Amino acid sequence: MRSYLYILLLSLGVLSNGLAQELPFQSAFLVKYDVNIPLANRNFLDNTSFVGFEIEGKWKVASNITCGIGVNWSTYYQYQPRATYPVRDGLDITTDLYKYIYTLPITFNTQYHFTPGEQVIPYVGMGIGTCYANHKVLFNGYETSDHNWGIALRPEIGAAIFLGRESTTALHAAIRYSYLSNGNEELNYNNFQSLGFQLGLNFTMYE
Repeated sequence: MRSYLYILLLSLGVLSNGLAQELPFQSAFLVKYDVNIPLANRNFLDNTSFVGFEIEGKWKVASNITCGIGVNWSTYYQYQPRATYPVRDGLDITTDLYKYIYTLPITFNTQYHFTPGEQVIPYVGMGIGTCYANHKVLFNGYETSDHNWGIALRPEIGAAIFLGRESTTALHAAIRYSYLSNGNEELNYNNFQSLGFQLGLNFTMYE
């Protein structure tokens, strides 16, 4: 029992020491490929979006804290086979449908970075900002669309994995939940939610 307690205390001490180390870089610029899975309103569209990207800049404001701005674009697409759909009272239409959702969140991001080692730097963060969304349906040569601005909330966890001890380039990997307040009355929902997976490159500046 004492040996297990000693190992636990030693591990906590090493972890605390690692967390206390200062973030080595001063700023970073990130380019990310972004995949998103819809979590809400899946009766309208439930296909995973494989068309997404993000650019982000961040700057160290405290020993382990960065602040910055991210701009993200995602395209959701789904084809619905030919069927009969009600348009309004007493009117139906038989057609196939092409459904699209485009989202453009712009967020202010704050992140706390853990520094247990020199080559792997994990973090937790929160993005708060605004989002432009466009919902579009194409059918039988016609188009209906609606676009608006909403609020974006985006907690995430991730890590920078540096390619060498003195490298200024790192691989970036992250998982993020997105809540976008953009609604659509015709489609009968008042927000859009997704789970995102990012993979990209992190370019750092040390001075």
